[in-house]
Amino acid sequence: MNAEQFADFWSAQGYKIIRTNSCYWYNTDPFVYLNLPFHRIVSPDRKELARIFINGPAVVARYACHGEECECNGGLYVVDDKNYDFPSLKEKARNRTRRALKFCQVERVEFSELAKWGYEIDKETYIRQERDTNTLSQEKWARYCDSASRIEGFEAWGAFVDGTPVAYVVCALIEDYYHILKQSSATDYLSYCPNNALTFTITQQAIAHREVRYVSIGLKSIEDTSGLNRYKEGMGYVLKPFRDRVVINPAVRILFAAGGARLVKKLHERNPGVDFWRKAVRIIEQEYENG
Repeated sequence: MNAEQFADFWSAQGYKIIRTNSCYWYNTDPFVYLNLPFHRIVSPDRKELARIFINGPAVVARYACHGEECECNGGLYVVDDKNYDFPSLKEKARNRTRRALKFCQVERVEFSELAKWGYEIDKETYIRQERDTNTLSQEKWARYCDSASRIEGFEAWGAFVDGTPVAYVVCALIEDYYHILKQSSATDYLSYCPNNALTFTITQQAIAHREVRYVSIGLKSIEDTSGLNRYKEGMGYVLKPFRDRVVINPAVRILFAAGGARLVKKLHERNPGVDFWRKAVRIIEQEYENG
């Protein structure tokens, strides 16, 4: 699919889409806009950023751009090795994956099927990760699956143990990048390592296709996700670095300097499980780190 089709998918989920000369943008969180597609390196000018801040409205615009080596604080985890196989994995991940494939059956599933059981797996994943389950709903999940089923390039895969669905992923081929967009697993079956089985099988099959240049398993987070990063690296993914530029609306930056930053941190302390406040604190910290 192309960038416009990918933007249409997010629009169908209720996200606001803004198009500028550089790319499309969507609000990943309230008042936070990220460039689409994720793998593109862009250079929005001041007029583009002003349009996002005003039309969003947006507090933050985040995008991937070129930078000097010392400025490459972000990136995209990718595999580009057409010979991807067990030797591509680190030893611990390789052993887990071999074990996982003995117990887990990995297969393509229709989105109409995923819509029936994926929501409960999502809830378990959110609870395990101490994320806010209030952002989930059966209605949103049904709309997500329905939208993906209508756009060519989207795929769903499931891992099953004795016929029981225990994990899933949603993937999409966007330009020459095959993105693993969403991955969740059932808590009671983590000992079977279904995520390893899914990641390995999908990566191996996707990178073998001629039209796929990279398989991606997500952006490097602005938060501390060292455990997740180790998982990706163990499964043979490497960081394709770029500068992760986070630009704060100038009007909001003034409020931060006037005490707004302390207020955001207090709200996070009172609501530690709310994704929005946790990310807001990290954005403020990054702003101060960058001077």
